[in-house]
Amino acid sequence: MFQKFQRLLIATVVPLALGLAAPAFSQTSPPPAPPMSKAEADAAIMAYYPAKARAAGVEGTAYLKCGLSDRARLVGCTLSGEYPKSYGFGDAALALSKLSRDNPEVPAKPRPNGQEVEFKFSLNPARISPNTLIPTHFQAPTSWLARPSAGQFFDVFPERAQRAGVSGRVILDCGYADTKLSDCRISQEKPVGWGFGASALRLTDYFRLKPPVVDGEIDTNARVELPVGFVAR
Repeated sequence: MFQKFQRLLIATVVPLALGLAAPAFSQTSPPPAPPMSKAEADAAIMAYYPAKARAAGVEGTAYLKCGLSDRARLVGCTLSGEYPKSYGFGDAALALSKLSRDNPEVPAKPRPNGQEVEFKFSLNPARISPNTLIPTHFQAPTSWLARPSAGQFFDVFPERAQRAGVSGRVILDCGYADTKLSDCRISQEKPVGWGFGASALRLTDYFRLKPPVVDGEIDTNARVELPVGFVAR
């Protein structure tokens, strides 16, 4: 479980880390946009959330294959897949890829085959990642320093759910404070009404993570998506 859990975490935190070395392209970068803070960009990008999906309360993912310019701008993207289908996540991701801009502070090393970029569309919290309204940065993956033990999972397992043989899954949205998780919020909880969300929050004290590094510096504003599974036995 932890290996799957770690893969999901890393995929969420560093969707561009897999391919910061990619082909250099000669296309001209879009004209410079007015400076935008991260908070402003996070709010503005939600205009690209597919209307059909938003109306239905559906979250999704799209996978693109892209190259990078020599200044870490996404170029030449094609759609590899989307889930769920028919909600417009693929088209939205392609539109967002065309908004990607150069980062003059970050030179990218060319690689011949490009890389896969995962666009995640979330309503709770409202977020699209990566946010192409701000320049791409080099992101080094986070890593585990400590994780809850099986006994600690057992100790917080909701008693009523355990007696009824009910399993659950929670996704937490968390920030960082040094190596600890902070400001964790319940993003998803299934099934609801069994106490899995509260139990997952109790486990956050046992996680220790090496914070992500962006352009060689610790990103103090980073947030991480943390899946927590409870399996009744």
